[in-house]
Amino acid sequence: MGYKLIGLDMDGTLLNSKHEVTLNTQRVLKECMEKGIKVVLASGRLWESMYAFTKHLGLVDEYVSLNGAVITSPKDQQKVFKAFLKDEDYHYLLHQLKDIQMPVYVFDMDRYYTQKNWDDKESIEEISGMNAELIEDFYSIKNPTKILLSFQNEEEIKALTERIQHPDYKLIRTGFNYIEIVRKDVSKGEAIRWLAQKYGYQREEILTIGDSENDIEMLSYAGLGIAMENAAPNVKAAADQITDTCDNEGVAQAINKYVFNR
Repeated sequence: MGYKLIGLDMDGTLLNSKHEVTLNTQRVLKECMEKGIKVVLASGRLWESMYAFTKHLGLVDEYVSLNGAVITSPKDQQKVFKAFLKDEDYHYLLHQLKDIQMPVYVFDMDRYYTQKNWDDKESIEEISGMNAELIEDFYSIKNPTKILLSFQNEEEIKALTERIQHPDYKLIRTGFNYIEIVRKDVSKGEAIRWLAQKYGYQREEILTIGDSENDIEMLSYAGLGIAMENAAPNVKAAADQITDTCDNEGVAQAINKYVFNR
C-alpha cells in the first residue's frame, strides 16, 4: 500500500539547525506532490510563521499549527479547524501560574503574548519570525490555544508539574528548554486523523516524521511513524523507525527509503 499523506514536523525535523530546508529535501517534497501525495506540515508554530515555508516549498495542502489546535488551508488562509482552551480551564491555569518565576507566553490563533521582556524572548522570535506582543493582563486574551513556558532546569519542570493538575490538560516538551500546557484531546496526531478522515485515508496510508514530545501522537497514529536521530529518547521509543538527523537531511532520506524505495 502506497502512502497518500506525509505529516512533517518543522523545527528539528524538516528544518535544519539553520532553520532551512535544503534543496535536496525540497526536490524530494516536490516529487511527493507530483506523485499525488499530500505533504502536511505540522508544528507548534503559529500559522503565519508556517505560511512562508508552505509558500516557498509550493505546498498546496492544509497545514497544522499550534500542535493541532488550528488547521489552515494555504489556498485562502481559511482556518478549517480550530480548538481553544475553555475559558474556565484557562483561568484555572493562569491562577496556578500566578507568581511563577518562569517566562510565560500565551498563544491565541494568530499571535502570542507575554507580560514582560524576558531574556529568552529573542530566541522565540528568531525561530518563529514573529514578535511577542506585550500585554498587561493574560485574562484579557480571547480564544487562547496554548501556554508556553521557558525553563532552565529539571527542578522548574517538577515544580510546574506539581502546580498543573488538571485531567484535561498535559505538559509537553517542545524544544530544548520549552514546555507547553495543552489540551489532552488536541494534538498533531488528532489533526492528522482529522485530515485522514476528511480525505478517506487509512492509517496505513500515512507516514509521519518528528523529533519532539509534541510529535509522539502523530508518530503513533500513522501507519509508519519515523523519529529523527536528534529526537528525544521517548520520541524514538514511540516511533516505528529512526532516520538521520535534521542536519543530514533525515526527512529526505526517510522519504526516499520508505516512500520511493530507493
